[in-house]
Amino acid sequence: MTTAAIVLAGGTSQRFGSDKLDAPLAGVPLLQHAVRGLPDDWLLIIVGPHRALPRAALFVREDPPGGGPGAGLVAGARAARDAGASMIATMPGDAPYGSAAAQELAATLIDSLAGIGAVIGVDATGVDQPLQLAARGPALRMLAQRSGTHNLRARSLLDDLDAATGVVRLRLPAALTADVDVPEDLATLSRDRVLIRPDDQT
Repeated sequence: MTTAAIVLAGGTSQRFGSDKLDAPLAGVPLLQHAVRGLPDDWLLIIVGPHRALPRAALFVREDPPGGGPGAGLVAGARAARDAGASMIATMPGDAPYGSAAAQELAATLIDSLAGIGAVIGVDATGVDQPLQLAARGPALRMLAQRSGTHNLRARSLLDDLDAATGVVRLRLPAALTADVDVPEDLATLSRDRVLIRPDDQT
């Protein structure tokens, strides 16, 4: 089984005021925190502009570029399908523990019954996280074949999965869904130590 990690990194960072994925957290760019710790045998797909990373990655763009996370999910799923991946795990590029969440979602999907096509992450308050999911089989094909991606809401993709394939939901610890929207979020993550330290992969 080939697994692809899809990182959504095509946002404009309007609320942050600058390119937040390049912003340092514990001395390391935020995007590098998100992908740190992914298994070496996973294909890494970045949906967004090319950036320097410590490992090989396939860069693709959503249609249209900057078209939002829904379009990014579809673009990533298509790239994974075309690369021969049989399962995907998605994550936002501004979530420092994105790789840990992706691995939990993928492991849960692998352990699920054959009829389950997707596992959707749920935050500590019980809210679905449409950018944190794992999918395989018909669910992966459905995402890859989705048309009309301009201004596509990511949450509508969850509705499609719920209606057409077996789906389970996985409650994730708060740290695994923490993300960065504004500069103050970086200070909060550092203060609460809710981050993947550069020298700690455990």
